Amino acid sequence: MTFWTAVLIGLIVAFIYSRRGLYEALILAFNLGLSLYLSLFLTPKLLTEVPTAADIPGGLALVVLIVFAMSFGLLFAVSFVLFTGQFSVAMAKALDWLGGGITGFFTGFLGTHFLLMVLTLAPIPGVPGFAQDMDVTTSTQIVCSACDKINYWIGADRSYSTQDLLAWFEKKGADNTAPRVDPNADPNEAPIL
Repeated sequence: MTFWTAVLIGLIVAFIYSRRGLYEALILAFNLGLSLYLSLFLTPKLLTEVPTAADIPGGLALVVLIVFAMSFGLLFAVSFVLFTGQFSVAMAKALDWLGGGITGFFTGFLGTHFLLMVLTLAPIPGVPGFAQDMDVTTSTQIVCSACDKINYWIGADRSYSTQDLLAWFEKKGADNTAPRVDPNADPNEAPIL
């Protein structure tokens, strides 16, 4: 189901960017890829500086999403001011249409899988077992391969992979799950933590 959701959203983004063109689709792909990379690799550093940021249930997913949204918003604004808002690159109509559509599809597909992966970090009350083991999730494998490629291109420290980072996220997220409350307990008494 999640795969077909990502395909549907990828097709919607492909339709939009086949109209806008390859130039804007490439800028969107760059912004999304870099924001995705930054959100995953800056979150551990941020959590060492502000350890209480992930103390609430779902706080880790919230931190990842906030870093992603801030970096994507900043990159989008800078690229609009400097690139897409200033000029347009003329290309052959078929290349513009087809390249924009294909790039838009993969960008929407990757973005959807990233959001689905972040959902596995957030404990959802009433849905037991929703946060699957992140090693086998298709969304995690797609996001990990993209982040590892970006990590290779950037030339950063290659001593650990994105899978190691996500294993740390999974352990950190498991430490911050909500306490179980007995449904038969007296509602006038506070639960013992």
